[in-house]
Amino acid sequence: DGETHQGTLDMAFFRLVPNLTIMAPKDFKELEDMMEFAVKLNKPVVLIICAGSAITFDGQEENPNLKAILEAWYPGAQGGKAIARMLLGQEQPSGKLPITFYQNLTGFPEFTDYQMAGRTYRYLKKTALYPFGYGLSYADITVEQPEMVIENDRYYMKAIVKNNSQIATEEVIQVYSRALESENEIPNHKLCAFKRVYLAPNAVQTVQIEIPQYAFEVVNQQGERFIEGRQFEFSIGTAQPDQRSAELTGKEVATYLWSKTS
Repeated sequence: DGETHQGTLDMAFFRLVPNLTIMAPKDFKELEDMMEFAVKLNKPVVLIICAGSAITFDGQEENPNLKAILEAWYPGAQGGKAIARMLLGQEQPSGKLPITFYQNLTGFPEFTDYQMAGRTYRYLKKTALYPFGYGLSYADITVEQPEMVIENDRYYMKAIVKNNSQIATEEVIQVYSRALESENEIPNHKLCAFKRVYLAPNAVQTVQIEIPQYAFEVVNQQGERFIEGRQFEFSIGTAQPDQRSAELTGKEVATYLWSKTS
């Protein structure tokens, strides 16, 4: 499970001193020292991470001078230009985390232990640092009025998406599901569908996302997949329906209870 591997800060993080001297870190300890130095300057700091896995920040994410964290992954040869355009507001961030950033690895099993208990957003019992599906935007997007639509034996989640800002952007609308009457359902919700949509400034758009069959299914200990129960909860929004995402975004996702009749 790659979500439990806390990678090192494999990134180019530089210290800018008043005479604009730039010094690259020699090792991870010096990198940490540079970050600590930067946030003590009482200047706004943006942390850009070029890494391929989840990391922790030793509490520095709570420093009031650390104004933003941009996860750039491994952006390639043109990554510097792309990041600059993002920071200057010429492009809008719209990505979502495909993994969970944990607070720390305390209490987690060894990496060679493939039991899922407590791992990934579907089984996590602790509060995540940055949850799966989380990602901010310069725009203010809200999702409301969810409903289930059935057309030609296909299921769709329909909702109203609003851009409450003067900024044109793209947003990834996410749908999560849970079977409420099944003893085989996983502890938390599961992502079942998503759709990237473009929103002009102050736009209001009706979005319809097809819900696949597995959104209604559960899996037992024998690996058999089937539908169990008739009551289902669907959540649709710009993040997953957990408390940590609500705290970070300041928004609650829209939920919809639905009963399957056939």
